[in-house]
Amino acid sequence: MCTYMNIKKDFFKGVSLYATESSVQETEVQVRLTIGQTESEPINYQWCINWQPNRVTNYNEVMGRKIINITEALVVPMLHQAMVKWARTLDISFEDFSGFLFKKDDVIGVAIYDKTTPKKLCPIEELLG
Repeated sequence: MCTYMNIKKDFFKGVSLYATESSVQETEVQVRLTIGQTESEPINYQWCINWQPNRVTNYNEVMGRKIINITEALVVPMLHQAMVKWARTLDISFEDFSGFLFKKDDVIGVAIYDKTTPKKLCPIEELLG
């Protein structure tokens, strides 16, 4: 659980930095995750403002860090596996799957979409569980 708390703190830091950089409120910022097509890039990341993709990003920036984050080696495979599992569970093709991460009070929320159709809304713990 300590690791999750660190990840949450880092994610909130990344959201805060991007909100400041974009001159928007933190509640307007999301990170869109899509399933990558290669083993070297299992997840694609995009900053979103008001649910609209705005800019391609990477794990370290999402986590509020400009240097390599050692949690990436642990978190990315787990997150990728969860995305694949939920795509299959919700019958969404990998190409059409989007998971949006967002800050909601003190929780990391996840909204899963099939193209533009919402399919699931939950805290990240449920996605990873």
